[in-house]
Amino acid sequence: MHEINSIIENHVERPDDFIVGFADMEGLLKSYPYRYGIVIGQRLEDNIIDTIIVRLQ
Repeated sequence: MHEINSIIENHVERPDDFIVGFADMEGLLKSYPYRYGIVIGQRLEDNIIDTIIVRLQ
């Protein structure tokens, strides 16, 4: 997994603005041909988070 992290960090402009997660997908989905899944999430700007919070109140 370290190799995958290095690849992602080297190809993302601002790696500190992203979070990377890995999941063992074995047995979860019948037709999923791969064992592992990778999720890459981008940090939202503060004003976006603030807007979401205001609308939920």
